[in-house]
Amino acid sequence: MISLKTLRVRGEIINFFWKRKKKGPDGLRKIPDPLTFWMTCATFNPGPIQLNHPYAACVMNAGAPDKNGVQLLEIRIALLEKPYLEMVANLSKSQIREGFTPLKKNDFVTWVPLQHMPNQGRLMNMSEDPRADYLGYLSAQIDLGMNLETRSFSVLQEFPLS
Repeated sequence: MISLKTLRVRGEIINFFWKRKKKGPDGLRKIPDPLTFWMTCATFNPGPIQLNHPYAACVMNAGAPDKNGVQLLEIRIALLEKPYLEMVANLSKSQIREGFTPLKKNDFVTWVPLQHMPNQGRLMNMSEDPRADYLGYLSAQIDLGMNLETRSFSVLQEFPLS
């Protein structure tokens, strides 16, 4: 298992190199591969989970949308506190807009925690990790682009709550 210190050092190295890459007109830097993007996002989230803060997450498994338009997903959230946190998430019909492309494995999304529900989240996510006690939603599908100064993502499609 990789130690927390090793992850932090790797994150500092990643940030050192990517701060020197050319920016696009909107300040976004295109990060070339998913692992580098993952490590950069995890480096920006070293501490405990904060409510209403967007976290990058990778789709690990994606089901096809059902007859009601709901898509069930397994996501892995980029956190430095431990290597990752896996949770179950879904996109509801009210979040999906016209022209929606269903998410697939290895897509990146943003997950926003809305509420802390001690012990209940662990039951829903079938996890022993206390960080799984957060109830949240997927707010957007993101690209491997990021503004390192503002820590904002390159959004491909948004999934607003209605």
